[in-house]
Amino acid sequence: MKYFESQTDIQALFSRTKKLEWVVKLLLFLWLITVIFFVFSNLFWQVKSEGQPKSLTLNRLTIVDENGTERVVIAGSVPEPIILGKRLNTGRKASGILLLDEEGNERSGYITTNGYPNVLFGLDSLGRQQSLFLTEPHGSTAFWIWGDNNNAFKVSVGSDSSKFEIIKNGKASLEIPERSKKQEDKNEIHK
Repeated sequence: MKYFESQTDIQALFSRTKKLEWVVKLLLFLWLITVIFFVFSNLFWQVKSEGQPKSLTLNRLTIVDENGTERVVIAGSVPEPIILGKRLNTGRKASGILLLDEEGNERSGYITTNGYPNVLFGLDSLGRQQSLFLTEPHGSTAFWIWGDNNNAFKVSVGSDSSKFEIIKNGKASLEIPERSKKQEDKNEIHK
């Protein structure tokens, strides 16, 4: 377990984390504004030529590219994700917005889950999820980034605790607050 040399190192790390949170929120906001603008501008031009309805109610809106590949899905019940050309069967139900690449693979989503209504914003590489920003219905929040070689960065904040963790090669190299000996022994038993 790596220890910091001074309080200044910890403050700098938390300062960088705050800046990263702000950047993620800004990117999410800009992404949502872009999607909403695109959807409503297309609807506006279609409606303008057909007259103006008082409301529009849909279960699903799918935007396809010139090849017919689904690229954006906005739905009351989003489909299971397609990863590397195969649809996964997770059994989870959700509503929201999905972005897909030119091959039809899910690359991003902004969804709410059914059952336990979390709100999630995720960014995916071709084979797996790379980052996740999650808020639970009662306010607990987490931000996770995964990289290669089982490296990860995790921040979570709940009503009774906060946690900051850096994982390198699958093992915690920094954990604030640190795990107690009792927690480490418990984790060894469950491996």
